[in-house]
Amino acid sequence: MKKLALLFLSLALPLFAAFSLDPVFSSNMVLQQNAPIAFFGQATPGAAVTVDFAGATLATIADFQGGWRVVFPAREASHDVLSVTISSEGEKIELANILIGDVWLCSGQSNMEMPIAKAFKRGWSAQNCEEEVANANYPEIRYADQKNRLSYLKPRQDATYAFGDGWVVCTPDIAHKFSATAYFFIRKIYLDLKIPCGLINATWSGTRIQPWISQEGYENANLQKELDDIAAKTITATTVAQRTAEYTKAVEEYKKKLAELPEDEKKNLKEPARLRLPPSDAQFFSNLYNGMVAPWTKLPIKGVIWYQGCSNAGDKRYYLLHKAMIADWRQKWNSPALPFILVQLASFGGPENWQDIPTADAPYAVIRDMQARLISDPNVGIACAIDIGERTNIHPANKQEVGRRLALEAERIAYGMDIVSRGPMLDKIQVEGKTVRVFYKYAYNGLKTTDGDAPHAFAIAGEDGKFVKADAKIDGNTVVVSAPEIDNPVFVRYAYAAFRGDCNLENTEGLAAYPFRSDIVDYEK
Repeated sequence: MKKLALLFLSLALPLFAAFSLDPVFSSNMVLQQNAPIAFFGQATPGAAVTVDFAGATLATIADFQGGWRVVFPAREASHDVLSVTISSEGEKIELANILIGDVWLCSGQSNMEMPIAKAFKRGWSAQNCEEEVANANYPEIRYADQKNRLSYLKPRQDATYAFGDGWVVCTPDIAHKFSATAYFFIRKIYLDLKIPCGLINATWSGTRIQPWISQEGYENANLQKELDDIAAKTITATTVAQRTAEYTKAVEEYKKKLAELPEDEKKNLKEPARLRLPPSDAQFFSNLYNGMVAPWTKLPIKGVIWYQGCSNAGDKRYYLLHKAMIADWRQKWNSPALPFILVQLASFGGPENWQDIPTADAPYAVIRDMQARLISDPNVGIACAIDIGERTNIHPANKQEVGRRLALEAERIAYGMDIVSRGPMLDKIQVEGKTVRVFYKYAYNGLKTTDGDAPHAFAIAGEDGKFVKADAKIDGNTVVVSAPEIDNPVFVRYAYAAFRGDCNLENTEGLAAYPFRSDIVDYEK
């Protein structure tokens, strides 16, 4: 009987557990200040593990599955360079050049992924990139670039790196690979606060918000429409094989027919639609949270910066999805007030004659309006980029200003600095005969325009909601708007279109006015 019990025990125990430290840790990393400092990894079940860190030693025993974890007290940010040594059964892991400071996660789609770059290439590099990279010598800024990876239905536990063996130090040799927006953000934080700073980059170009929300995030937000969609589209290995075989057969038949057709008829033959199965689809629900975000939730962070929305343009569910994602990530990091600073979409697209049209319910304009509504949460910030965009370039080059505005919001929200971090934002409107007076928040010291001209990009409408171009003039910290065609104005909009290249209104601090619509839409439905 004893032999049988031992046999079952030996079958249940892992046969071998390699001694390791979780891959979120590496030399050159930054650990979050004012948070307990945990180190964790794997070892032989029952083995003793000793961790020496910053002059202190802790010991533990690996559990039944081989997992081990020790927790050191929180520490203040410091310029002291630290190291850690982990030992078990004669093996040793050593990490060097570790700093204590603030860690920010940057995420989203291509406008956050876009690198500084070595040489300027319109649409995929920051302006003045050569100079920026040459001057990017900041030994106390560290960067971890999560490799693009999706995971179907299961959150991954292991972080992986797009370049380097782990965290890297910001130097001119490597900085060209950094997210431009995130780099200019963290550089300002570092220079203003004078503490070590770390960036974790988890971005994927062209992605919607849906794959960045965990399954639990959808459930906790009670997003029944999405939950039904997930249930309907979740497939098994058998289904994958069946649909793959069907697609392969359809492609073969297409190629056969194509070869038989005369040249002038080939263009009329429709190619089979691309096969997109959930396990290999970067747009499928939760796939990017599972593959790229989940591994990093084990590390405390200071906050999140987020630049995304282009791929959800026109999505009526975006507001609810974005709220759910913020709540989801806060829950995953066990930080209910985790600062979340987002970039409002820049001007882009629209007709060539944009100067001649008043304003429209363009998909980008709707997304910007939804993004602006999110700041009802006091720990959600928004960086305006309406004046930074380029009509035919979805990736505007001026990421320096985007990063600066993100940092201003972070410094007020996350660091409690008494600063003006936002441009003028609609407070209320007041009809005064044939004119409408627009009252602004964040215009405490008054308003001005970038070119000294009257404010542009305003439109007004009567009860029928038909907007026309409007004249506008600054009056203290308000703007008075009118149009000859409108005798009884009711609604006002500013820069509410896909692209407006004439957004010249700002506050005296030089921060651009946010686009708005006074005809409020309920996005909670």
